[in-house]
Amino acid sequence: MVFSTSAPRERVKFGSVTLNRRSICMLREAERIGGFKLRIVQGSFNRGAVPASAGTHDGGGAMDVSVRGLTREQIRHRVVSLRKAGWAAWRRTSPPFNGPHIHAIAVGDPDLSAGAKRQVTDYKNHKNGLAGHGPDPDPRVDPKFFSAAFLARYVTRPGVKPFADASILAFASKRFETTKRQFTSASSRRHIELVQGALKEVGLYPFRVDGEWGPRTHEGYRNWRTRLGVKNATGVVGRPGLEALGRKTGNFRVKA
Repeated sequence: MVFSTSAPRERVKFGSVTLNRRSICMLREAERIGGFKLRIVQGSFNRGAVPASAGTHDGGGAMDVSVRGLTREQIRHRVVSLRKAGWAAWRRTSPPFNGPHIHAIAVGDPDLSAGAKRQVTDYKNHKNGLAGHGPDPDPRVDPKFFSAAFLARYVTRPGVKPFADASILAFASKRFETTKRQFTSASSRRHIELVQGALKEVGLYPFRVDGEWGPRTHEGYRNWRTRLGVKNATGVVGRPGLEALGRKTGNFRVKA
């Protein structure tokens, strides 16, 4: 995954639909999590084009995903993966929903329509996002956990990756090593999120990405260094191990 911090709200033609760059980033993250490719049949900024959508696609952060030819289990897997990537997603069946599909709203998008915002509220309350506010029919993903929460700050652009600052991360990890108390700050949160996301990708951090350096992050990084062959490894960040993690996942570059 590659990122840039510019223009997350920029509208982009994505196949036959329009999405903003933030949504494309979150879509790609869902595909990475689930190991599939999604086909979008309705995008964002599509005011009035599909009456059955009730205005939820009028603004940004909305898309409908084709489920044609998929089994129920395959559809479920796509819904769960979208939710893990930060989407409020539900399977929709016909009638009256313009044919079977997955409806997805990007949580936190700054350009959501009023209807889409109401659906996000429903999602967080474990409802179905419809007018009757019925129970959520799909597998629950903790609304506080989005594996791509930190990705909202970036948008895709070939060849550009965010920096993980080795000095900041060394300070955060040493602080925890000394005090055994979770540490975060405004300047460190993004860098810690990058490490947590990368550790999650290599199977060493099966927890929420929260930007705090605590016992779980420390243990995950210690296990990463052990995997690299470091004897008596600690969870304190150094540049070689951090660079190896960045290369392994392709998620970030390192600066001192």
